[in-house]
Amino acid sequence: MWYIFVGEHPFSNIDGHSVASMAAKYDFRPAVLSERMMPRELQEAMRRSWAGRAEERPKAGELLEEVEGWQERNQL
Repeated sequence: MWYIFVGEHPFSNIDGHSVASMAAKYDFRPAVLSERMMPRELQEAMRRSWAGRAEERPKAGELLEEVEGWQERNQL
């Protein structure tokens, strides 16, 4: 989601190993984009997807269902 709206990967200026280490040790996550850049529904989906505990993250199928629902309601 981040890449679609920003055009680059989050923390593209930091090597992947360092990002993974900071995420594990310090719960380091990218900031969620403002509503000017990304709809609120996607902001919430992104926050949940970046949850520190794996069991709190949505499954890909759950995200797909959400996106399909948004499309049906013309929110995206």
